[in-house]
Amino acid sequence: MLRRKVPFLLAGCLVLSLALSSCSIPALGGGTPSPSPSASLPADTPAPSSTPELETETVTGTFYLVDSELDYMVLASGDSYFQFNLNGVDISHVAPGDRVVVTYTGTLDADSEKITADLVSVERAS
Repeated sequence: MLRRKVPFLLAGCLVLSLALSSCSIPALGGGTPSPSPSASLPADTPAPSSTPELETETVTGTFYLVDSELDYMVLASGDSYFQFNLNGVDISHVAPGDRVVVTYTGTLDADSEKITADLVSVERAS
């Protein structure tokens, strides 16, 4: 009976810790805007990309839960649970319990309460 409650307790703790940690994020902004780096480049020079290319990784597991309000999902893989920022990815085509292949950027850490991976795509595993 306890084995059935553990995943739900874990999910509840994750939701609570995310809700509490979001309250401590300092507000961004303020200060004087800095000039654009492309403002000083000659007209024929392409502007540098503001976001570097991130390497993607994949992991296969069971889609566990999604919290649309807090914008994250949880994947169960083996004895570990991994959290991903939804990052605007549509996951309406999968349901809890589906075997999925998740493509993401960032790092996975099952022991961390912080979400350090951003979702790129979720596809049903064949």
